[in-house]
Amino acid sequence: MAQMAWMTNDPDTLPFPALRSDARPEEGGFNSGYYQNAELDEILVEARRSTDQEERAELYRRVQEIVHEEAPWLFVANWVQNAVTSDRVDGLRLEPSFVLLLKDVTKK
Repeated sequence: MAQMAWMTNDPDTLPFPALRSDARPEEGGFNSGYYQNAELDEILVEARRSTDQEERAELYRRVQEIVHEEAPWLFVANWVQNAVTSDRVDGLRLEPSFVLLLKDVTKK
C-alpha cells in the first residue's frame, strides 16, 4: 500500500509516471502500487506521441475508463472548487487546474 497526492491539469504529467507498468519507484516512476496493464501502457505512450488533440482526448478518456474499471487507486479525497460571484460578473470560469484566469472576466 502507498499514499500519494498529486494534482495537475496536464494529462501527460500524472498517468505516464504513475500508471505505466515500468514506472516503478526504483526506476524513477511513481507506480508505487506496482500496477500493471499492457493495454494501458500502450495507450499512454500513444497519447503522449499524438499531436491530434481529438485523438489525445479519446485516448485519455480510455485511460480514465480503464483506471475506473480496474481501480488501481483508492481515491480518498477530491478537491472541489468554489467561487462566489454576482450577476454583475460575466465570463468567470473555473479551471480544472485551479488556476484563476481573469482575462475574459468583465464587470457590468
